[in-house]
Amino acid sequence: MDEPMSRLEREVQAIEYERWMLHETGLVLRTRWNQLRLVDANTYIESHAIHLRNLIEFLFDPSDKNHMCASDAAFGAVSWNEPWPDGFGKLFGRASAEIAHLSRGRVVDEKTNWLPEHAARVEERFQRWLSQTSDEVQRFFYEAQSRHVALFEIAPDGNEAETGAAGRSAAMFNTLTVGHRIGPDE
Repeated sequence: MDEPMSRLEREVQAIEYERWMLHETGLVLRTRWNQLRLVDANTYIESHAIHLRNLIEFLFDPSDKNHMCASDAAFGAVSWNEPWPDGFGKLFGRASAEIAHLSRGRVVDEKTNWLPEHAARVEERFQRWLSQTSDEVQRFFYEAQSRHVALFEIAPDGNEAETGAAGRSAAMFNTLTVGHRIGPDE
């Protein structure tokens, strides 16, 4: 039986999940955009924007002490103190106003595209940060990359009519202890 993960390992797993989802949603948007139904395309755009926003906040905004941030001493990159790169504040603001919150900023006069290419700039900064972390943190990231996990699971709500592959509702989402492996047969 595996030993329980330490808090640091669980935090690394959550951060790697954000990076992985940013990459994977961007890949779908770049390669299969024309094959997606509108609802699926919107879902991928929104997911991509949220993961982009979360990583930008992690890398460049240590102001909320309830959030993990790249400059946390636990990660060993205490010298990390990069200013917000050009354009990142605008991306963060757009993701906040247009996606994460039901704000008046969501209602815009002119539509502008969400480009998966923005992720490459975030990934570059993320890799720069990762190279400054402790050996232990880098090992945890390497391990996390080999076992991507679902952060949520769908659990039965006791109503047999609602259970099963076709009848799941948002009310049935429960947080999952990090560690549920996503594999090819799931």
